[in-house]
Amino acid sequence: MFLRHCRDRFWIFGCLVGCLALLAISLALFRLPWQAVCYIGTLCFVLVTAALTVDYLHQLHRHRHLTRAKAGLPIPLHQLPPPEGIVQQDLAEMLQILQQQVEQQQSDKTRSEQDMQDYYTTWVHQIKTPIAAMQLTLSSQDTPVSRQLTRQLIQIEQYVNMALVYQRLESTQTDYRFCTCSLDEMICRSVRRFASQFIARQIKLEYAPIPGGIVTDEKWFCFVLEQLFSNALKYTANGSIAVYMEEDCLCIRDTGIGIAAEDLPRIFDKGYTGINGRGDIGEGRQKASGLGLYLCKRVCDNLGIELTAKSCLGRGSVLRMKLSQKTGMYE
Repeated sequence: MFLRHCRDRFWIFGCLVGCLALLAISLALFRLPWQAVCYIGTLCFVLVTAALTVDYLHQLHRHRHLTRAKAGLPIPLHQLPPPEGIVQQDLAEMLQILQQQVEQQQSDKTRSEQDMQDYYTTWVHQIKTPIAAMQLTLSSQDTPVSRQLTRQLIQIEQYVNMALVYQRLESTQTDYRFCTCSLDEMICRSVRRFASQFIARQIKLEYAPIPGGIVTDEKWFCFVLEQLFSNALKYTANGSIAVYMEEDCLCIRDTGIGIAAEDLPRIFDKGYTGINGRGDIGEGRQKASGLGLYLCKRVCDNLGIELTAKSCLGRGSVLRMKLSQKTGMYE
C-alpha cells in the first residue's frame, strides 16, 4: 500500500525537486549564502513530507474501509466513504446509476421468471386435461393398440411433470411440505403408475411391504420414485425390478443393460446421457433426455436424501436413497 501510494504521488516529489532546483538557481544568481538555500529547502521538504504523510494515512483509512466493504458485498452505496473531489463525485454518480440499472434488471428478471413459471404451471394443468380424457377413452378398450397408447400417454404425462419440476427447481420459491409419510404407500402409489408396463413387458416386480416411513415431502419423494421406476423400466428388456431396504437405504435394483463404468460418475449431471442413452433403443425404451436423474439428484439434495448408483454393464443397476437422520425415518 505504501509503495503504491508513493508511485501515485510521485509527481508531487518531482514538483518538489524541480521547485528546489529553481530556488537554488535563483538564490545562486543573487549570490545568497548556501545556508539560506538549505534552510528553505529543508522547510519545504518537511512541509511536503508532512502533507504526504497525512494524505497517506487518510488514503490508508479509506482503503481499509473499502476492503471491508468488498468482503461484505453487496452493500448500499451510502455505506461507502464519501467522494472527494470532482472526479470521485462523478464516479459515485455513475455507480448510483449503474446500481439503479442493476436493480431494474433484477426486478425485470424476477418478474419474467415468475411469468414463465406461471405459464408452465398453467400449461401443465391444461395439458393434463386432454391426457386424462385420452386415458379414460383408452381404458374402455382392451386391445394391443390401446395398451400401447396408454403406455405412451403415461410417458407424456411424466415428461410434462418433469418440465414443471425443472421449472420449480430453478425458481427461488419452493413448495416443500414435510410431514410423516408411509414408505409402503408411496412406493405402491408410484408402482401403480407403471403397472401396465410391468404387465405388458412381463417384468417381475420383487417387493415386500416396507413398514414405517419417513418425514419428507410426499409429492417430491414420489416424483423421485416414479422417475427411478421409469428409468429401471426403460433400460430393462426382461427380468425383474426389486424394491427393498438395505440398512438405512431404500434400493431399486433392475436387471437391465446397466451403466458403463466411464458414464457412472456423471449420470447425475445435467443433460448427460451416456452411451446407453444416445441411440434408438427400441419399444418401451426411449432416448434419454439427460434430465431425469439430474432432477432426482436435485430433489433428493433438497429433501436431505443421499442418492447414489452402482451398476455393472450388462448386469443391471442399483439406485440407493440413503434415508439419513434429516429425513426422520421411523419404524
